Amino acid sequence: MKLSSRQHRVVTRLNRLGLEGAAAFYRDACRLMHKALVDGTPYETTTHLVSHLLREIESALRQALKPLIEDEQTKKKKGGEVHLGEISAVSATLGANEDLQDAWMALTGVGPFKDTERGLSGHAHRDDMKGPRPIDENFRDNWDRAEYLIEHASDLIERRYELVLNKIENLLRTEHPTDNDAKALVRSILRSPAALEVFLRRVSNPGWIPLLIEVGLFSNPPGKEYDPKRKAHSFPYWEPSRALRNAAEEGRWPPELIVAALEAVPLNDNESVIGDLVKTAQYLPPKLASIWVEGKLIEHISSLSGGELSFFVFNELGRLVANLADSGEALASLHLARVHFALRENERAPLGYRHEPQTLSGDTGMYGRSLERDLPALAEAAPKACVSLLIDILEEYIGFSTDRPPPLDGSKHWINEVGSAKGFSDTYYEIGGALAQALFNTVETGIDSGACSIDEALACLLSHDWSVFRRCALALIRSKGNAEHVASLLRAYPNR
Repeated sequence: MKLSSRQHRVVTRLNRLGLEGAAAFYRDACRLMHKALVDGTPYETTTHLVSHLLREIESALRQALKPLIEDEQTKKKKGGEVHLGEISAVSATLGANEDLQDAWMALTGVGPFKDTERGLSGHAHRDDMKGPRPIDENFRDNWDRAEYLIEHASDLIERRYELVLNKIENLLRTEHPTDNDAKALVRSILRSPAALEVFLRRVSNPGWIPLLIEVGLFSNPPGKEYDPKRKAHSFPYWEPSRALRNAAEEGRWPPELIVAALEAVPLNDNESVIGDLVKTAQYLPPKLASIWVEGKLIEHISSLSGGELSFFVFNELGRLVANLADSGEALASLHLARVHFALRENERAPLGYRHEPQTLSGDTGMYGRSLERDLPALAEAAPKACVSLLIDILEEYIGFSTDRPPPLDGSKHWINEVGSAKGFSDTYYEIGGALAQALFNTVETGIDSGACSIDEALACLLSHDWSVFRRCALALIRSKGNAEHVASLLRAYPNR
């Protein structure tokens, strides 16, 4: 069932106002009514289901607008008087006409319409043990009133949006924000994307941040969305994650509070959010960034399948590896590099065949560029650990790509000449060639920095049976060895 153009417009407006829950309730109510009135196949409990949905929407409208009305108008009232007081106050604030006020009061059975049999409450509940209420004229009138209310009230809110922005300005000027201020920001119309973006872009008072964490501002990022028309996924923008990124870049919030907010964000499949958080970590002091990387990011990245990260996020992860290594956090950099460069099973490969594995981004060229651009910083900071990492990944790669015994790894197809600027072959096996070249470069870095001698490096490489490690050893001898190293190699492998 498709929504009518008017209903679709109302749903879009509710979402734009930050009333996603109301929008979802309204969509389902429309579906139920279409099934009953157009298809002629109503559920037995349609009146009850729809009335409950509409009551949720009516409640959401009042809750959303409470920060815009004076509490004095409602706090001394009780029961239905509170409901009537809120409707009257909201109507006055928005400048609602008499028809809209009457429709609202009739739906809720307050004021001159204090008759639960006619309002939503009467249709949502049963008397005693009676059966479901029928779809009668009274119920149809309620549906018409509800649609009128939802459409025109949401339209009025947008027309008077300056009231929302004025309230945001008042909150920004608050020197000592309270828990109630934070709740108003996340549980009312103030959470609409436009208003929340204004607040988060400008707020500099650090007193807000613990309160916003406590009330859950950073706890509910949207997931990726699937568009059946385009047959593609999208990754919705999320104001809180972008605010963390901007605040870290500008130094607007204390780094310790930014890390606390990062810890509050559950990592999901929305790459827009993940990208914001990774950029945030790049701007933080390295010691603090490593807390989040070690405590949360690595576990999430290690759970992903091949090809599951966009090029942008993959690149930013590589830059974070380099940043951490450059800034003295070599251990966190090493742990992140291990999941960043880890290889995944290629689920598209034919069964029964050895195959090129998948990388995190699904792009082998980008994988090689990240090895070339981001890994040297880790090689400088911890050359021996970096060599061990690359050896582990190379052996894993060989396990994916061949089932032949050592030393027959097929590396002559990956790379023509290890250590040469023209060493990469133009074959299918780009990953193996990139890893072999990265291993050679890292070993050279370790020798140049004094972390190990050429003899130690050769012993490490030759302790592994695969041909690619012998080729790296030969390239190292060509680059930094002497005749004795050549003779030693020949003695070790007289028949090769």
